[in-house]
Amino acid sequence: MKKNGWIDPYMTCPAYESENFLLRPVSLDDAEGLLECYKNPTPSVQANGADASFGYGLRTSVEMRAFIERWLAAYKNRCFIRFCVIDKRTDKAIGTVEVYDYGVLPIDVTLDL
Repeated sequence: MKKNGWIDPYMTCPAYESENFLLRPVSLDDAEGLLECYKNPTPSVQANGADASFGYGLRTSVEMRAFIERWLAAYKNRCFIRFCVIDKRTDKAIGTVEVYDYGVLPIDVTLDL
């Protein structure tokens, strides 16, 4: 739905694609891949979680699914959008990007280069 020429991402959430990565709305199916990013968080992941109510240091895919459910509820309530970062070389979820309407953009990614 467009309002003043803008698409409301809470009505239809876009996906973004480059040569190497796909960013799309997170889903429960991403739990296993995202667990690698969140169970042993990098310093940037820990810094992003410092003021968040979602915490880090998850141990199981069940815990990761619970976090994803919270992210999906926040999206439904128009709080923020959590995109999953897919590495197109491996077709695996490697992290997330969170977008708020006021411009904060936390990025949590685990790369195996």
